[in-house]
Amino acid sequence: MEKLKLAQISVRFNSTKLIPPWIKGLGSWAQQLKSIREALGLSQVQLANRLSTTQKSVSLLEVETANPTLKTMAKVAGILNCDLVVAMVPRKELDQTVEELAEKKAVELMKHNVANAAMELQRPNAKIAKITKDNLVSDLIENKRGLLWEN
Repeated sequence: MEKLKLAQISVRFNSTKLIPPWIKGLGSWAQQLKSIREALGLSQVQLANRLSTTQKSVSLLEVETANPTLKTMAKVAGILNCDLVVAMVPRKELDQTVEELAEKKAVELMKHNVANAAMELQRPNAKIAKITKDNLVSDLIENKRGLLWEN
């Protein structure tokens, strides 16, 4: 059931493959602000007046080191007759991320078991180790996903 939910959510959120190239090429928010402001023929002073702030503050918004709040970004976007779009877009498919985390966690958990078995001279053969790992991965994904985030 958990795997089905994960697949459904993964499809809904999809990865950056679906982000149009023109969005990826827009640059930083600061670059977008400056480009749009200039294209509209709006000076920093005029924008500052509309924001009830100073030209220096607008100048700071247009540099890469600025860290404006979402509220400020939305206000600026509104003044520039733009929509502010904020979205979390997974870098890869969510189910792929979970699978990778589960594989890593399974290997980590198995190291402890193999170390204990080696001390007892009962090291499992490769085929059994792979089956055990695969079962552990499935169990982690289906029943114990929270463990994937623990150190």
